[in-house]
Amino acid sequence: MSYLEDNKSRYLKDHPNAFDSLVKKPVAKPKPLPRQPRTPVDPHRQDPLPNLLTIGEVADYLRLNALTLKRMEKRGEIKSIRINSRGDRRYTREEINRILEGKVSY
Repeated sequence: MSYLEDNKSRYLKDHPNAFDSLVKKPVAKPKPLPRQPRTPVDPHRQDPLPNLLTIGEVADYLRLNALTLKRMEKRGEIKSIRINSRGDRRYTREEINRILEGKVSY
């Protein structure tokens, strides 16, 4: 046995977990957070839509992707109201009705 092997075995005998930090252990991917369901529109309400809707509410209501709504807005097919400093989109009830009446193709 060489000097290095002899010293290594003696060191490991005194410090059995010395090299554990050098061994890569598999890391489990964190589970994604469950998506919170959006509040559905109450079908028994006299007026089923509020005056202003978020992009998520409109996407759920029209069964479209939010990105599709953004692209439609970019093409000038629909209009949104930008609020706050982040520029969140809100859609009016009239815009949604215009889409539902078929005046906009998507």
